[in-house]
Amino acid sequence: MPEEMVRLLVVLALFAALVPLVLDSFGGNPLDPRLEGRQVLVHADEFDVRFDRIGDLSESYMLFGGTDGEMHNSFTNVYAAGLAMRHARLIAARYPDFHKCKSPGAPKAQKLTESLAFVAADGPTRRTLLKAVELHDESIAKGADRVCISLEGDRLSLDSVVHRAQAIDMTAEITGRMSQTGFYFVRKAEIAECQSLL
Repeated sequence: MPEEMVRLLVVLALFAALVPLVLDSFGGNPLDPRLEGRQVLVHADEFDVRFDRIGDLSESYMLFGGTDGEMHNSFTNVYAAGLAMRHARLIAARYPDFHKCKSPGAPKAQKLTESLAFVAADGPTRRTLLKAVELHDESIAKGADRVCISLEGDRLSLDSVVHRAQAIDMTAEITGRMSQTGFYFVRKAEIAECQSLL
């Protein structure tokens, strides 16, 4: 094989290896979600995870906590605790300061706060979700107002979790552990001023 051909193959191999790293540095989605019919397929390190798309998502949430969900074998981008704005409006009518811990409306908000797990459809959406969690933490540290986020996409139901190399089905175990968590495929996310949504 000519030396130039070998060099070209080496350059192509390096390029192929670097593309995922470059994309992630620009904010791609390491979960690489793929749509297959009514399902969303996610590659989470050692696991293949399938979700069924079960309905539309068009909702705004007031955040009460959150974390980057991208740990080893995690199959979502962000976990959050959020209060749907339809509930927030009802509580705010009676307790305008309900989002503050000392408010008598705080326990009502706590009861309706949901555990949310987001799979971002693409890099820009992923960055917005991560930024919302970051802003929430900064706002709480400063004693400022809470952060809200408006979402468009699909509600999900966990269909299967399979260990790729060993072909072990972990679906029942994972579903049991996360039975109180709502899963969402987020196509569009916008950070919003909560007061404007109340």
